[in-house]
Amino acid sequence: MNSKKYNKNILLGSTAGFLLAGNVAQASESELLDFDGKDLEEIVVSSVYKNRKIGETVGNITILSRDELTRSIDSSLGETLRHLPGVTSTFYGPGSSRPIIRGLGGNRVMMLDSGMGAMDASSTSPDHGVAIDPATAERIEIIRGTSILAYGSSAAGGLVNVFDGRIPMRAAEGLSGSATLGYRSNSRGVEGSARLTGNLWESGDEALVFYVDASASDLGNFRIPGYAESEILHDAEGHDDHDDDHDDDHDDDHDDDHDEDRGEEMFGKVDNSSLTKKAGSFGLSYVTYKGFIGFNVKLLNTNYGLPIGHEHHEEDHGDDHGDDHGDDHDDDHVDDHDEHGEEDIRIDLDQIRFDMMGSLSLDSSWLTALDFRFAYADYEHIELEGDEIGTVFTNEAMKFRLSTTEKFSDTITGSSGLSYRTRDFEAIGAEAFIPAVEANQLGLFTVKEYSRGDWRFDIGARYEHSTYNISNSVTDTRFAAFANNDLSFDAFSISATAGYDVTEGLFTGLTLHRTERAPSLEELFSNGPHLATNSFELGNPNFDKEQATGGEFTLRFDDEAVYTQFNAFYTYYDGFIYENPLDREVDELPLFAYFQRDVTMKGMEWEVGYDLGEINGFDIHLHGQVDYVRFKREASVDNKNLPKIPPLSGSIGLEAKSDVWSFRVEADMAGDQNKVAEDELRTEGYTLVNAFVSYRPFEDRDISLNLKAMNLFDEEARQHTSVLKDVLPQPGRDIRLSLSVAF
Repeated sequence: MNSKKYNKNILLGSTAGFLLAGNVAQASESELLDFDGKDLEEIVVSSVYKNRKIGETVGNITILSRDELTRSIDSSLGETLRHLPGVTSTFYGPGSSRPIIRGLGGNRVMMLDSGMGAMDASSTSPDHGVAIDPATAERIEIIRGTSILAYGSSAAGGLVNVFDGRIPMRAAEGLSGSATLGYRSNSRGVEGSARLTGNLWESGDEALVFYVDASASDLGNFRIPGYAESEILHDAEGHDDHDDDHDDDHDDDHDDDHDEDRGEEMFGKVDNSSLTKKAGSFGLSYVTYKGFIGFNVKLLNTNYGLPIGHEHHEEDHGDDHGDDHGDDHDDDHVDDHDEHGEEDIRIDLDQIRFDMMGSLSLDSSWLTALDFRFAYADYEHIELEGDEIGTVFTNEAMKFRLSTTEKFSDTITGSSGLSYRTRDFEAIGAEAFIPAVEANQLGLFTVKEYSRGDWRFDIGARYEHSTYNISNSVTDTRFAAFANNDLSFDAFSISATAGYDVTEGLFTGLTLHRTERAPSLEELFSNGPHLATNSFELGNPNFDKEQATGGEFTLRFDDEAVYTQFNAFYTYYDGFIYENPLDREVDELPLFAYFQRDVTMKGMEWEVGYDLGEINGFDIHLHGQVDYVRFKREASVDNKNLPKIPPLSGSIGLEAKSDVWSFRVEADMAGDQNKVAEDELRTEGYTLVNAFVSYRPFEDRDISLNLKAMNLFDEEARQHTSVLKDVLPQPGRDIRLSLSVAF
């Protein structure tokens, strides 16, 4: 076995330049789904540049192969990825967890389904699930930072691109497929997935290729090691029966003798946290030696509980906001509403999606390929309050992308293109907090790359024109002022990158960028109760576009035994938009308002891997990672912290692998988060131990039996980035068993 090749697929943190080309509808992508076992330098970043190797890029990219996904796969995209450097999640239970990258979430992190947006409502609110099922993914790319503006200047945090091969891009080599069946002890749940692809017809260089997949999950309420409510919130509410220091030891025994004043609190299990999910798709492609054209239809249904009732929220914990809610928000914007009851809330989510894409190789002297993508989705989710329908969210969206691949000489290449998207979003019901909006965006982008010797240079730019049109039929008094008050924004972004191979195996690079982002519809138009998040949300239609100026430094070393990469980044935001709780309530719901302030962001990510050699037929590998990010309002404002920023975190692990067995044990750690915003409670850190064992009994058959133990010692852990952190901890000990077969 080539230990070096294997280990680099474990630790695929690497570097990415200004990735504006970004067209996944490139013929080269079809070659990338078989990259397992290749050296890191041979892996092309399909989300970014055609034929670009990871080792030739500046920034920070992680690629998860199917084998790595077997270890990390979870019920949601956020929980699948949150163990990676610089990544955490919004954790709102098993049904809804969206990735947060470098402390940025919402529409600042773009969710892509094979290169096109998820076209759901997950960026609208943390209780809305991402309409991408990781169960059938073949690989996932995570690109951090501003180096992905081909997909939109809003994605300042990065993107997550999930590839599942739903549209075949080359002829199949016989019939192939895979299936997985698994069981989880914590939620007493079962899950499974299957996929199949092959040629319906083949003649010479032509083929008609089909693809079909299906997946399903049925998970019960999950168990936790203690109380759902944190001691910090419990004490802040006036129950001072705990020591104020709150030792990091969380009563490892988890004694059953509860404190008298906590006797009726949720303990040991989170009610209304169950999940059922069903998904399936069918695709067909016509493939020739010049390219391909294909389509896919996908159906998704998810029903999941929002595990916390309306009675929990943070009350008056901190200083007043002073002028924050005097300058930005008009009190007249908040109307009277009826008092709300306390019912279990569930989300019933449905999406039907149609994708089409193609690629054509050209014989032009400088224009080498033409690629296009089209996607349409009809999305609906219903918030069920007990047996009653509360609020219905609908999102009908269409996206189109056309791009070229250019080669002017052996040293100068590039890509240019345009994208267009339209979105009809509507929230229907007495508790709708956003008016009906039609959002449109036109984008133009170009990137050019120059390489000479050990140097590589990239420069790129993107222009976007975004419009928001409020329905003329608005009758709700909260939104009547928005009718016929259309908004438009013009955003221009530019970035330049230089990379240099110092010596063999040592690479360094620098990216400088200036980006602009139009406010999202939630930031502009929110004005109403959102019971699923136990809040009254308030936006501001007077927000200006958000501007960011900054840079990122990359240093990477790679030889036969050691791999390490360090990334440091800094960004100054002129008019950063964020949501923060206020020390007041509207109809017994805490008021959450959006603000626009000047903010600085700084942070770093460091990864290291070391091959310890071979012992008794096992390749031994040690790996570790650490990441840190900090957001603060400018000193000219008040130099205060922003809310929901992840703490210092990291992990260390040891892995041993042979041709038959694979063993892995790791410690996942997060520090205390004491640098909190006004009216935000601090969060205690944690250390979770996870273990993984895989057994492949047959040399000539791809069959594996996998055993995974998450949170092995049943410790309490809370994600500071979750709005429910003080009433919803991470699941306790979970033993997962799965069987995977591929042919």
